[in-house]
Amino acid sequence: NCATGPDLMKPHIKYLSKHSPFIISCIPNAGLPENIGGQAHYKLTPMELRMHLMHFIEDLGVQVIGGCCGTRPEHIHALAEIVHDLTPKVREPKLEAGSASIYINQPYNQDNSFLIIGERLNASGSKKCRTMLELEDWDGLV
Repeated sequence: NCATGPDLMKPHIKYLSKHSPFIISCIPNAGLPENIGGQAHYKLTPMELRMHLMHFIEDLGVQVIGGCCGTRPEHIHALAEIVHDLTPKVREPKLEAGSASIYINQPYNQDNSFLIIGERLNASGSKKCRTMLELEDWDGLV
């Protein structure tokens, strides 16, 4: 939640709202810090933070909000004013069975071929494996 402002969190919040069945919290900074004279300055106003988080609640289903670095009492007060009047969007996440790596989720859906998962195929370290992949020699790879 820390390190960025809500504008840079939006793609991640959007992804979570589509895919996660769990409660989503969003506790952003008051924008990205700028170094001015050796001091961190945060330019997001309380109203700007409030507007971002209202959108996250009403349109993306965020259920817990707050403020991190650079937020002042005025920021938190602006958020406290809205929480009683807003209802988080009801989310219906799309859940898919799959395997995950550090980079992507690989759904288990597949066409009429085998699904290559993991490091059992090392096209970089094995010329034989790389050649079979290039030739689409699926039987040889299996």
